[in-house]
Amino acid sequence: MGIAVAPSQPNRLYASIEAKRGVAGIYRSDDAGESWKQVNSDGRIGGRGPGAMGIAVASDNPEVIYVAKHTTWKSTDAGKNILGFQRRAGRR
Repeated sequence: MGIAVAPSQPNRLYASIEAKRGVAGIYRSDDAGESWKQVNSDGRIGGRGPGAMGIAVASDNPEVIYVAKHTTWKSTDAGKNILGFQRRAGRR
């Protein structure tokens, strides 16, 4: 599990949960953790498997989040839609 606080909106929290189907995914709280809502249940993000997930929020925009697992994922709409990207192997 990973937890992140939005620097520009401290009452906004995100949690990335690695668990079984239906529970795994990204959760958001807009009231400093009093209540949570699952905003994304994409199995590629939180499905069971090795590796902890890190989550971060852009410092200037609480809608932009990054989730790191085997692939790095980015959402620009508070976790509802998420796209993966990988660093290309290249010359050193």
